[in-house]
Amino acid sequence: MKEGTREYQITDKRSNAVGSHVMRLESLEFKSRATFLEYVFGGCEIGLTVAIDFTGSNGDPKNARSLHYRGDLGRNEYLNAIKSVGNILQYYDADK
Repeated sequence: MKEGTREYQITDKRSNAVGSHVMRLESLEFKSRATFLEYVFGGCEIGLTVAIDFTGSNGDPKNARSLHYRGDLGRNEYLNAIKSVGNILQYYDADK
């Protein structure tokens, strides 16, 4: 076994050894993950692209249970989702 390598006995939920199986840890590396704001403040530009599924499997637009339903104000779940995401991302988009 290399220097710094550690072995751990494989156990079940009750901490009973599972045969003679061991897990060998030869190296471990921790990496930090950037947050959304760190990307933005670091110069990353955001661009919003939208795609809508118009296949018939989503239902008839005249039916209130369809994702394509255009109700009283012509709004549907697609439009609600696009507006929700767009209202947040617009502040991080270079050309709004």
